[in-house]
Amino acid sequence: MKKGDIAIIVFLIMVALGGSVYLFLKGNQGGTKYVVITHDQKVVQRIKITDDYSSSYTFKEGDDYNIVKIEKGKVWIEEANCNNQVCVFENPIDKVGQAIVCLPHKLIVEIQGDEERNIDIISE
Repeated sequence: MKKGDIAIIVFLIMVALGGSVYLFLKGNQGGTKYVVITHDQKVVQRIKITDDYSSSYTFKEGDDYNIVKIEKGKVWIEEANCNNQVCVFENPIDKVGQAIVCLPHKLIVEIQGDEERNIDIISE
């Protein structure tokens, strides 16, 4: 390899890293975030969240229940009585567009922003 080849490789790596950092920071920018809890395609709760907001919401229908925990801008299902517990073992979510689903209870916990985006972050 020549010196010019190494310089080009280093330049391309720097551009790729810079682009990744830009997309990461752009994706976490401002706007109000909401936790939207949907059961059987109907919104049952919409909660505005901030980094200092802390609360929990219990969804209950018949014998089924899910406890949704919101803390420091992160959201997760803390407890549920579904048979597979997949929703409980999901990692906390904190970005617009992320969701946790409990299929046995037909429950979706999603983070939404204050405005709908027509395009994704990659195409901006």
